[in-house]
Amino acid sequence: MRVYLHLIFAVGLLSAAGCSTFNDDWEAYTSQSRSGAAPVGRWQGTWTSATTGHTGPLRCIVSPMTNECVSARFRAVYAGFIPYERTITLCGADRGGLWRFEGEEDLGGLAGGVYRFDGEASWERFFTRYTAAADRGEFELTRYEFIDTPPSPN
Repeated sequence: MRVYLHLIFAVGLLSAAGCSTFNDDWEAYTSQSRSGAAPVGRWQGTWTSATTGHTGPLRCIVSPMTNECVSARFRAVYAGFIPYERTITLCGADRGGLWRFEGEEDLGGLAGGVYRFDGEASWERFFTRYTAAADRGEFELTRYEFIDTPPSPN
């Protein structure tokens, strides 16, 4: 039964994949200057399910909403070829030089229901833990602008 649900979910994702503007928005994004503790900007890394052992590439565009909250637009790849996108709201505060946050999002029954998120972000690193009724895992991301940029000589 669970494999059948995943198959339905995958077919739905593939049919919706052509409608996404994520890659265009990713390329058009303008780097942000360092301001505040919130992790506004482009991020790239991996997601890993501790429950299933599945893992894959993950990108995220974080945009400001309020002083406490951001919109985190994620694009993951499941099973090596199935794209999945979701935007969630994360709210937090600067605590000791890290932006510590949490959020909750109902991804629907086929995607596992309600997911809860918590984590922390510095200027270079964005780490998120997630839990749901049937899954738990983490996102480990690095600010995209730092991935291919050599360190400053100073």
